[in-house]
Amino acid sequence: MTEVLQTLRFQVKRSFALLDKQGQVNQSAEFKNQYLEIKKGQVTLTSRPQQDLAGLNLDMALQSQALKQVLPSGYYPWPWSSSPIVRGVDAKNQIFIQLPEELLLNLYSEKFVQSKVAYTDFRNQVYLKLARQFINYQWVLTYFFGATPFKWEEMVAEAKVSPVRSHRTSLNAVELKEANIIDYRDLAKYQAIQNTGVDFVSLMTEELADQTRVISGLQLNQIDLAPQTDFGQTKELLPLINVMAGYFLMTAGPEMANLRATLTAARQKNQIIAQENPFAQSQFATELRQFLDELGRFAKNYRYNDFSNVMTVLKQRLDKPEETLAARSLRQNQGMSVLATSLANLDYRTTEIKLKTLSHNSLLLLQRAVLKGLDYQVIAPEADIIEIAGHLIDHGISQSQNSLLYSRLWAQKQTAKKLAQAAGVTTSSAWVVKNNHDLSQLWPLLQTKGLVLKPAGEISSNQNRVFRMPPTSGELKIALGRLQKDSKEVLIEQVVAGSNYRALIIAGKLVSLIERLPLRVVGDGRTPLADLLVRKNIKLGQIEKETLKSQGIRLTDVISRGIEVLLRYDASSQTGMQSYESLTEMDASYRPVIENLAAKLGMVEGALDLVIPNIYQVYDAQKDNQLVFLSAHCYPELAFHQKTVFGDQDIVTEIFRLWNLSH
Repeated sequence: MTEVLQTLRFQVKRSFALLDKQGQVNQSAEFKNQYLEIKKGQVTLTSRPQQDLAGLNLDMALQSQALKQVLPSGYYPWPWSSSPIVRGVDAKNQIFIQLPEELLLNLYSEKFVQSKVAYTDFRNQVYLKLARQFINYQWVLTYFFGATPFKWEEMVAEAKVSPVRSHRTSLNAVELKEANIIDYRDLAKYQAIQNTGVDFVSLMTEELADQTRVISGLQLNQIDLAPQTDFGQTKELLPLINVMAGYFLMTAGPEMANLRATLTAARQKNQIIAQENPFAQSQFATELRQFLDELGRFAKNYRYNDFSNVMTVLKQRLDKPEETLAARSLRQNQGMSVLATSLANLDYRTTEIKLKTLSHNSLLLLQRAVLKGLDYQVIAPEADIIEIAGHLIDHGISQSQNSLLYSRLWAQKQTAKKLAQAAGVTTSSAWVVKNNHDLSQLWPLLQTKGLVLKPAGEISSNQNRVFRMPPTSGELKIALGRLQKDSKEVLIEQVVAGSNYRALIIAGKLVSLIERLPLRVVGDGRTPLADLLVRKNIKLGQIEKETLKSQGIRLTDVISRGIEVLLRYDASSQTGMQSYESLTEMDASYRPVIENLAAKLGMVEGALDLVIPNIYQVYDAQKDNQLVFLSAHCYPELAFHQKTVFGDQDIVTEIFRLWNLSH
C-alpha cells in the first residue's frame, strides 16, 4: 500500500494576466496548443494530465521555457492572483487530483469487496471523502501559500487599506453562502445543487458506457499564484498536497451527521486566516503546528521521500510569519507600493532546467515538443529515453536507427578510423598506449611530431593535451599519467593542420557543421590577463597554465585590444569549448563526402569529428588531407550546435523536420 499510495496523479493549470510595465493588457496576441494559450490578455499553461510530481515539475519547467519564445515583446505574465487595472482576466492556479485505479482497487479489496457496495459507488465515496477533507483543511494551504495582500482590481490605493494574507481565497458573503449549501455526502446530492465553482473543491465527473456518472477526480480552486517564482508556485505546494491527499485517504474524515456544520466552520476558519495580517502570528498557529506534526509522522511512516525538506520550510513560515509568501512580497516593495514595485520589476525570467537523469539534448527536444503542442513522455529517465509524437528518442539524438554493431565500433577511436579508411577517407596517424613502456617503444616515431593525447575510448576528459610543437619525453609521460586517471588506454594522434569541426548527422543528412573553438579570452588593451579571467569566471588548471607558458604569456600581461589568447589547444565539452556554425560557409562539395562517410560508418544519427584545412576550397579526393576523420559519436551535445559564438540557431526545427515530428 505504501508504494501505491504515492502514485497519486495530478494536473496543473495556471492562468496569468498578460501585462506591460504600465499595467496595460495585451488583448491582441494569440497562440494556442494543448499546453500554452494566449488569448484576450490571458496566458494559460496546462500540464499533461495524470502526472506524478516529477512529471508535473518537468511540465511546468518546459512550459515556462516554451512560453518565453511566444510572449509578445514588452508583455509579461503578471505573477499575482490580483491584477492591476485589468478586469475580466481571471488569474488561476488550479490543481487536479486523480487516484490511480490500482490504489482504489486495493482499498476496495481490503475492506469492501465482501460488502454489497458497488465498486463505482465505493470510488465515488473515496473521492467525496478527499473533497470533504480538502475543504476541511483549506485554511492550512491558505496560511502557507496565501499571497494576495491587496485587491488591486478594486482600484483602492494600498495606503488606504491594510494588507491581508489572501484576498483570493477569501469569499464574499454571497459566495460563502453558496459554498456552504453544497452537499458533499454523495454525488447525486452534490449535482442537485447549482454549483458555480466558488468552493475550494469541485468534483470532476465522467459518464461510463452504461451511462452511469462517476467522479473522475477533484479540482482544487482558489490557490494563490506565488510571485517571485518561475512557475507561479513554490516547490513546497505540490508535495504538501500530495501528502495531505494520502493522509486524508488513510485517516477518518468528519462525521457525516455534522458534515455541513463542520465544513461551514472550516470555511469560516479559512476566511479568518485569509484576512489576517501577514506579519502577525496566526490565531490558529497551534492547530497549524499540530496538523504539520501529524503530517510529518504520516509521511515518515509511509516513506514519502524528501518531505522533511518541505516540513522545514513550512515550519519556518509558521515560526516566522514574516517568511510567509504574502509577508515576503510586502517586504520587497523598494520604498514604493507593492503594485508599483511589481510593475517596475515586471519581467519574465526562467532558470535553466537541470535534471539528474535527462540530458540537455532530451530537454531541448521536449521544449520544442511543448512549443509545437506535441504529445510527449519520459519513457526511461535513467536511460535518457523519451517519446515525442510516438517516436522513441535515445539521448535526445537517436531514434535507434544506428547499427548497434557499428555504434560499438565507434566507441574505440582506432577502430572507427579503420572504418573511415575503408570508406576512402584520410585519418590521422595514431597509436594506443597503456603505460610508459609503450610510450618508450613509440618514442622514436613520436619525437619529431606535434601530438594530441586523448582517451582511446568514448570517455571525454578535461585532461586531453595538445602539443603543437614536438614535446619532450618527460612532457609526454606527465600528460599520459594525467589521462590514465580517466582512461586505461590513451590514444596518441599526430597533429593535423587545419580547423577542427563537428558534423551533426540527422536521418543521414548533414544538418550542422560547427568549428570547435578552444577556450580563449580576448584582450581589451587595458586589463591584465588575470583580471580578464576573473571577469569571465575562468579558473586555470595545470594544462591551461602550461598552454600559456608555451606561448610566453604571463598572467600580469595586458593583452592588446582584439587579440585572442588561447588557454587550451583542444576543444571539447569538458574544456570550455565554444562553437561557430560553418555549414553555410562550407563548399557544397563536402556535403556528399561527409554524408557518405556517415553512411559507411552505419551512422543515421550522431556526429563526426573532422579536420578540414579550408572549407571554402572545393573537395578533391585526389589531394591528401583535405578532410581528415578523427572520431564518431553516438550522442553529441546539441547545445554546441544551438548556442554558437554569434548567437542561438534553431537546430531543433531541422531535426523535427527530418524526423517528421511536425504533428
